[in-house]
Amino acid sequence: FHTMEILEGKAPNKDSPANRAGKIPPFEYGWRHCLNFMHEILPGTLFRVAGAYASMFVDWVLGTPPPSDPTLVNDAKSMFQFYSSSHASDPAMVQVFRQDASLKPFRLFSSLVDRFHKARGLKQYFYLNNFSPLVAAGVCKHIGDIASVKTRHENIFDPPDACPAPRKWIIANPQQARNLIFNNYGVHKHNFSAKPVAYIWDWLQVAAPIPRAGCMTI
Repeated sequence: FHTMEILEGKAPNKDSPANRAGKIPPFEYGWRHCLNFMHEILPGTLFRVAGAYASMFVDWVLGTPPPSDPTLVNDAKSMFQFYSSSHASDPAMVQVFRQDASLKPFRLFSSLVDRFHKARGLKQYFYLNNFSPLVAAGVCKHIGDIASVKTRHENIFDPPDACPAPRKWIIANPQQARNLIFNNYGVHKHNFSAKPVAYIWDWLQVAAPIPRAGCMTI
């Protein structure tokens, strides 16, 4: 993503593409976003971590066995159970979406992602708002909200900044365990010649069982 931004020659700024087009008011990080941060990160995630350990302690006292498939993670507790399982060192799995030319590819892709989200019992979608090349993290309940710039900005919980560094995922993994990370890199026009041969997720330290979905039109 950042390579595309550099190749397209965009200077760092904190305006959204929609704002530059005059479609929505300028984004300002306010009290609403501070409350979002408290719910998602501090103290929200700390409460979820404490609750997860308390629940696992009760399971230990009662002799409750761990889940049969520890890779099915959908909250902080199942994340920590995955860490202590024999699958903790397993690599993540990547599946490639094949476009059907007869259908609208993004609509079909988001529909498949939403069905997966519901089947796994996940709570939210995690997404990044593009402030080229900075990003601001947000969450929403419904995948349709990702298509609304206004709703995406309302649900931001972290100010525009660079992508999370690896150390931040120590607390981000328990938070993301209940989410599906959805990255829509949008439409990019370029003037260089390249043939895509492989894909790699560049966010190091993201736990393997946390589901992610990404798409880009070039």
